[in-house]
Amino acid sequence: MRGFDHHEAQDILHDFLSNLLRLGSLNGTTEEKGRLRGFLFKALHIFLINWQRDRSRHEMDVSMHEPGLLAKAEERYLREQLSDKDTPDLLFARKWVQDRLTRVLLRLWDDYGAQSKDELFNVLKPALFNGGSLRDEGVITLTTSLGMNQVAVRKALERMLEDYRVILVKEVGQTLGDESEIDGEITALYQVFHQPV
Repeated sequence: MRGFDHHEAQDILHDFLSNLLRLGSLNGTTEEKGRLRGFLFKALHIFLINWQRDRSRHEMDVSMHEPGLLAKAEERYLREQLSDKDTPDLLFARKWVQDRLTRVLLRLWDDYGAQSKDELFNVLKPALFNGGSLRDEGVITLTTSLGMNQVAVRKALERMLEDYRVILVKEVGQTLGDESEIDGEITALYQVFHQPV
């Protein structure tokens, strides 16, 4: 693919093919309909447009709105030294989970933007990254910046966490054939980052 380095192109192609399979896009293809190459070309073209849009939105969000979170991410990266127990399978699983969680966050951001709640989302997002806790966020500062009392801020965060969970369930549900497996899959996703060292 033009404009991408080798590893990035591999990641994009892998995501594209996994989306095709997950969504069942090739299920209705038959030899009589023909033009599989044209279908794949157009589907990849649309996928690349969406991928670049999501990537630029994510980069903009991190670079413009989250200098503190970027520093925290750098600290976390330095703490997360790879060990002998970090197998390629585990690293792949972590990357896959991170991609799913990024998609959930972008959908949540879009939902709040559609409701003209961008400011609320941006103010409460650090608490969301902190596991849903306002402990380190300075509740007084949040209440002042939002013009809300503490109870209202806590309730808004509670709603945001519930919205996040609903979107997460939908995202995970798209990867499964049976809805009864969703809770187990979410637990498995959580465990990917809490493997014993």
